[in-house]
Amino acid sequence: MSDHDEAALDRFLAGEIFNSSELWENLLILCDDLGSCFAGTPEEAEAARFLESKLRDYGLDNVHAEPFEYHGWKRGSARLMMTAPRRRELECLSMPMAAGGHVSGRIIDLGY
Repeated sequence: MSDHDEAALDRFLAGEIFNSSELWENLLILCDDLGSCFAGTPEEAEAARFLESKLRDYGLDNVHAEPFEYHGWKRGSARLMMTAPRRRELECLSMPMAAGGHVSGRIIDLGY
């Protein structure tokens, strides 16, 4: 691709960013249809394929994913036990990238 072609493509894409709903629709597909795209998940691989396809659709060539080593986080089990005023287990979910371990403390309801 020549410098002139690249400049024309840059101008075209900049115009599309402000004038087209397609970028917003692509974002909705990535967020709503593909869901959580944590690194190393099937959803992340599908998102990469989607983006590669879109870039090809936009006329770019030599579009490809670059493999790399990733030592990531995987959601493990989480447990939350209320001990007072009565003992019961509460639903909970581990936060992304949270370290494992045991914690104790007071729960304060701040509402929504």
